[in-house]
Amino acid sequence: LRTGYDDFRRAVKADKEGASRLVEALCARVAAAELRNRVLVIHDARKRLATLLLQMAMTRQAELGKEMNSVHLHVSHAYLATHASLTRPHTTVLMTRLRTMGCITYRRGSAIEVTVAALRLMLEPTRSK
Repeated sequence: LRTGYDDFRRAVKADKEGASRLVEALCARVAAAELRNRVLVIHDARKRLATLLLQMAMTRQAELGKEMNSVHLHVSHAYLATHASLTRPHTTVLMTRLRTMGCITYRRGSAIEVTVAALRLMLEPTRSK
């Protein structure tokens, strides 16, 4: 579907509710892009993956409307690799490290349990070394 600027402007003027939904959708996309950029600017791959997991856990908490000590995420290593701009094998190595540090738990074929406080603690600037 292609439409010219003038036709689009008229349609937006005529449908205030549609215009509101359009702005809401645009804002949601911009917010999602901002979160993604916050992950991608992190050079340290372990911290980048940990930040992504923490963001996903916090998003899940917001969806559920409550804060929890741990959040279950149903995502694959391949999905995480794509969203953290890593290879899948590197993601698996980093996930093993995060599991050893007590930040996450998971078994093959099951949800990843993210321990929110442990990830936050690991990502604190004073703990970066």
